Amino acid sequence: MTIRVLTAEDTPALEDFLTQRWAASMILRSNLRATPIGSDGPYAGKYAARLDGTRMLSVAAYYPLYTNIILQAPEATAEVARAATGQNKVLGILGPLDQVKTTMAAFGLTSARIVKSEVLYSLDIANMRMPPIRDLRCRLATPADLEVIVPWRVAYNIESLRAADIAESRTAAQEEMARLVREGAVHILENDGPVALALFACRVPGAVQIGGVWTPPALRGRGYGRRVVAAALKAAQVAGVTRAVLFTDDSNLPARKAYEALGFEIIGDYGVAFFEG
Repeated sequence: MTIRVLTAEDTPALEDFLTQRWAASMILRSNLRATPIGSDGPYAGKYAARLDGTRMLSVAAYYPLYTNIILQAPEATAEVARAATGQNKVLGILGPLDQVKTTMAAFGLTSARIVKSEVLYSLDIANMRMPPIRDLRCRLATPADLEVIVPWRVAYNIESLRAADIAESRTAAQEEMARLVREGAVHILENDGPVALALFACRVPGAVQIGGVWTPPALRGRGYGRRVVAAALKAAQVAGVTRAVLFTDDSNLPARKAYEALGFEIIGDYGVAFFEG
């Protein structure tokens, strides 16, 4: 068995490995499709794997732009993560919860800004229990919406990820939301104005990963979050998407109740850890 950095020639085997573990590998698959190995782009990553001959057993990727490690490494977790990362700075680790904790310990990362235990959910969209939309309208965001949704994203990052409310964070949110709007990944629910949003954080053929669901605190408790997710998935279904995944904080009972009401089922766990720069 060997551990090595992957090249473009390894892409078919990598795709096969990740597809077999699709629900917990959406970020890796989406990034790989957006920026193939050896290419330049916002999702460019260095991928490493443990292999038995040509068969992949574990994979980790390091994304320099985000200084994050993404894991799908059930075997030799720390060693594969180290091969992908090298001596680069790590400010975030995402993947199955036990793998995130193993990597944190191996890298000596003890001062996390946040470590979250998340519940991983999956949904066959054909079985989704569609809530009544009534007079609400769901649409794709446009650049004109940025003045509303960028502050929402900043608030989401502060509440969910304990991000600092500083100029650098606000600039990053502006750039992120502008990019996602260009990609057609931001859905807004309206009721005489915007009341909630949901993102397609990742997209691969036939599947999407929901992320960044946000309802301003003053508008919560009205089912807007559940409805914007349902409407976004219904639109995706028309475009050929059949499955959806998401993960949410295991202690966020209102969100879990909303997702389960739509038909999302628990299929595992996920871990998210971020560190101070």
